[in-house]
Amino acid sequence: MIFLCFGEILWDVFPDGKQLGGSPANVAFHLDAQGVHSIIISAVGKDDDGQEILDHLAKNEISTAGIAEVDYPTGRVDVEVDSAGVPSFTIRDNVAWDHINVGGLYYHDLPGLAGLYYSSIVLRDEPNIKVFEDLIKIIPKSKMRVYDVNIREPYITREIIELCLSHATILKVSDEEIDRLIELLALGSETHEMACQDILDYWKLDAVIFTMGDRGAKLLEGNQWHSSDPVKVKLADTVGAGDSFTATCIAGRLSGADWNDILPVANRVAAFVCSQPGATPKLKAELFKRNS
Repeated sequence: MIFLCFGEILWDVFPDGKQLGGSPANVAFHLDAQGVHSIIISAVGKDDDGQEILDHLAKNEISTAGIAEVDYPTGRVDVEVDSAGVPSFTIRDNVAWDHINVGGLYYHDLPGLAGLYYSSIVLRDEPNIKVFEDLIKIIPKSKMRVYDVNIREPYITREIIELCLSHATILKVSDEEIDRLIELLALGSETHEMACQDILDYWKLDAVIFTMGDRGAKLLEGNQWHSSDPVKVKLADTVGAGDSFTATCIAGRLSGADWNDILPVANRVAAFVCSQPGATPKLKAELFKRNS
């Protein structure tokens, strides 16, 4: 079983050092930890930063087959974390992952292709839209297409969101993003829950994952809400917590588990990530135990 993770791969640069980042890379790490083989579709530069990323992935037995080496600098994001553990990001422009080129679209021949993860920011420049459209062609809606809205200003537009939603089967959005999503899509929804229902119905999605930080998470399927209470931990930072939650939801559904069993596990995994510095700490096996 193979899951493709399309988008940015980069270094998150904290005041005390750098760590591998980018939502697709984070999701890929957490999928692999749960037994789902992932392939990152991205690009790095022909520079030291790029080589370090490739070496880091290889060391952690994450496939580098979908990562191109291009004539642009490897992506970097400057990260500041406030006293509440909430990060802010300064994202550099015109970097390697803005020019993804996997050459020959090798993934047409991948057996056991189960789905695709993607977020908004990878489509901020035109070249990547063509790659995205090629990926969509080989992954029918009977598979899982997971769209994490992952709003990063100023790289978000209504056109990008509508393109992404038009191809998605599952949307993941946080309580910090939902108001901006309502604004961009010009929804008349009176509550966050109504907005999720409106989006699900209009775009004919299978589910909407709605994360709420330290208030837990909800998931809408049809017109039925599933929910899970938060797990309390001592906070290090929240970088990558949403990505670990999304990966756990993907792995759970691929295993055939019910949403009511998946959500508590996803909350537990995300809480653990919040208790550790950076987006991809090594996950403990006991985190993934489900009720069924």
